[in-house]
Amino acid sequence: MFLEYIFEMMKLAKYEKLNDGTYYGSISRIKGIWVNETSKKKCEKALWEVSEEWVLLKVYRRSVLPVLRGKRLVVPSL
Repeated sequence: MFLEYIFEMMKLAKYEKLNDGTYYGSISRIKGIWVNETSKKKCEKALWEVSEEWVLLKVYRRSVLPVLRGKRLVVPSL
């Protein structure tokens, strides 16, 4: 379920080549998830990693995660 949610996040990713030649990537609809790298491939990898960390932090804090493209990540109480 965790990986499915990350895949849905990545489907919302937007990439842009900047004037300095670097690539900017972000996840639309989620504030605070963005990266800047020297190549698009590095940008995609970094965005995946930041997305994973963002989800793990949200789970740790017991925050509600947004529904993305019909996918919801629900963490049961312990």
